[in-house]
Amino acid sequence: MSSNAAALSDICSTCGSITQGTFSGYVPSPRISELLRSNDAPSDTELSNFRDIIKQGPRHIADLDQKIAHTKVFLDALLNKRDLVEANIEAAKVLSSPVRRLPLDILRSITLQTILSPSEIMSSPFSPDSLDTRRCPWTLSQVCRSWRSTIVNSPELWSSISLYMTGSLDQPLSSICHSMFMLGLHLQRSLNAPLSVCLHNDTLDTDHPFLSLISSHAPSIKNLFLYSQQLRSMQGLCRCRGSWNRLRHLKITAIDCRWPIGQIFDAFEYASKLQVFDWVLLQPQYIPLIPWVQLTHLILRVLNKPHLELLRHAKNITSLEVQGTGSIMPEEREPIRLLFLTSLTLRNQSAIVSSLYIPNLTVLSLIYYGRPVFPRLTISNTITTLKITRIGECCRGSGPEEICTFPGLPLLLESVPYIRRLVIESCNPLSLTDVTALTPTPTCTPIPRLQILDLRDCTLGFDHSRFVDMVAIHRLGDKSGIDRLETIHLNAPLELVGVCERTWQSLCHKGLIIKYGRS
Repeated sequence: MSSNAAALSDICSTCGSITQGTFSGYVPSPRISELLRSNDAPSDTELSNFRDIIKQGPRHIADLDQKIAHTKVFLDALLNKRDLVEANIEAAKVLSSPVRRLPLDILRSITLQTILSPSEIMSSPFSPDSLDTRRCPWTLSQVCRSWRSTIVNSPELWSSISLYMTGSLDQPLSSICHSMFMLGLHLQRSLNAPLSVCLHNDTLDTDHPFLSLISSHAPSIKNLFLYSQQLRSMQGLCRCRGSWNRLRHLKITAIDCRWPIGQIFDAFEYASKLQVFDWVLLQPQYIPLIPWVQLTHLILRVLNKPHLELLRHAKNITSLEVQGTGSIMPEEREPIRLLFLTSLTLRNQSAIVSSLYIPNLTVLSLIYYGRPVFPRLTISNTITTLKITRIGECCRGSGPEEICTFPGLPLLLESVPYIRRLVIESCNPLSLTDVTALTPTPTCTPIPRLQILDLRDCTLGFDHSRFVDMVAIHRLGDKSGIDRLETIHLNAPLELVGVCERTWQSLCHKGLIIKYGRS
C-alpha cells in the first residue's frame, strides 16, 4: 500500500514533507484508475474520500449546471451580437455600393447599351421580342422606385421595337389584349423619340392588331424593317400613307409577293426624308412607288434585267449594294448613269459593273460566299479603296501552290491602278500566289499607289519571309508614280528568323506602321 499512498500523496511546497492526498470530485485521479483496473480494496482514507465525493457530487453537479446555463445565455447573447455585427457589415457594403450612387445619366447610358440599337433592329428580323418583360428595359425598371422613374421617363430607352406577330385567331383573347397593352405601354413611354421598328409577320392576317398601334405612331418611325413570308400581311400599314414624316431607312424582305402589293409600297410614296431603301423580294412583281430621287443609299436584289432597270430611278444615290446573280444590260441600251455613286458593294455579283456608268466611284467592296468571280473593270476609274471578302471553302490551285484563295486577283488589281487602301478578308489562309499578285516586278507594278494594306481578318498560309520581300519592295517608292506603303494591319506578328527578321525590324524602324489585332 506504500506505493498507493505515495500515489495519493502530495509534496508540501513549504517544507517538502509528504502529505496525504485527497481525491477530487473534478479531476480524475490516477489512483482511481489504478483501483478500477484491479480488485484491490481502497484504504480507509480513500474510502472516506470516495464517500465524500458521492455525498458532495450532486451539489457540485448542480453548481456546474447553473454555470453552464449562465454560460449558454452569455454565449447566445454573444452569437446574437455577432450576427448583428455581421449583418451590419453586409448592409454597410450594400449601402456603400457605387450602384446606389449611380448618376441617373450613367444609368440611362448603361440601359441604352442593353437594348437593341437601330442598326441591330435593321440587320436581323430575329431580334429578341421587345414585349418580353424578362429583358431590358423592363427588368431594370423594376429594381427600385428611383430607377423605374428614370427608365420610364427616358424615351430613348423605348425607341427600339422588335415585334413577332403570330396568328390572332390562334391566341386566346386575354393573350392578345395583354400583348396590345404591353405594346401600347412601350409606345407611350417612347413619347416622340425617333423609333426603330422591326415587324416579323409569319401570319396570313392582313390587319394584325399590332399594325393599328404601329400605324398610329408612323410619324415617329425613323427606321422600319418589314419581314414577312407574304407581304400582303402588312396591308394594315396602308392606312398611314403620308404620315411617314421621319422615315429615313426602309427595309422590306418578303418571300411570296404574288398577291397585289402595290398599295403597300405606295404607303411610303410621301416619305419626305427617306434616304435608305433595302429591298429584298424573292418574287418581285412591282416597282415601288417611293421617292427614288431623294435616295442616297440603295440595297437591291438583282435577279433579272427589269430589276436592274430600277437603278435608273435612283440616279442620285451615293452608296449601292447589289445582291444576287445579277444581269448585264443589252448592248443597245445605254448604261445606267450613277454620277453621284461613290461606294459600291457587290455580293456574289460581278456582271452588273458592265451595266453601270460610275465615274466617281472611290470605294468598291466585293463579297463572295464561294469561288470569287471578280468584275471586269474595262474603263478607267478613280477607285481608291478596295475591300475583298471571301466566305467559304478554298479551291485547289493548279500551280505549285496548294491553295489559291483569290484566283483572278492579278487581273482585278491591274484594273484599279489608283488603289491606296486594300482590305482582304478570308476565313481561309492567303496563299503565296495571292500575295505574289501584290509583288512588283521589273515589268509590272501592281497597285502602285498602295499605302494601306489591311490583312487583319485573314492569315498567311506560306513562308512569312516572302511577305517581307513584297513589303520591302513596296516601301522603296523611288520610281516615278509609285507611292510608299505606309501602314500594314495584321492579326498576329510574323514568324521570322535571321536576315528576314532584321529586314522586318529595319522597315519598322524606318517608319513602316504595323498594327496587330482583328477588326
